Amino acid sequence: MFSLDEIKEVRGDVFAKAETVKTLGEEIADLTAFNVTRVGRFAGADLQQKMIEARNRIKQLLQSLGSSEEKIARISNQIEDMILHDLKNNVASETDRITHKAITSGRQFNREQVQKRIRELLNEYDRKSIITYLKEQNLYEDELTPLLDKIDKFIQTRTL
Repeated sequence: MFSLDEIKEVRGDVFAKAETVKTLGEEIADLTAFNVTRVGRFAGADLQQKMIEARNRIKQLLQSLGSSEEKIARISNQIEDMILHDLKNNVASETDRITHKAITSGRQFNREQVQKRIRELLNEYDRKSIITYLKEQNLYEDELTPLLDKIDKFIQTRTL
């Protein structure tokens, strides 16, 4: 038969091991989040969707480990920040294409200034200001609308 002290010691060891497993799981999730946002950046068109799927799996893992909501949010935010960056970059790239087309068709304007201003507006993300600015420059094209819609949806729902 075990003494009360021995049972308490075993119980303490079990709790210590459980906490170690939780910490290891959180570290694995943190490293995975880093990899999801940094490695393989030259992937296919569905990269952001795959990043969301990975984020969801990481969240489930951390919840099953009993991680705090703060820890789950911190790790998930790494992925979400990169997805939002990518979505904004899609708008910047499309704007670059539009301005290049305008220049090559003979329009005269300061392309670098337009590109810089668009990146500033994307950084702050103000859809209305982006559209207004591009229309003022006579550079808004309908191809931008679905790209801006994706950003808006992601900001609101954290899904695509």
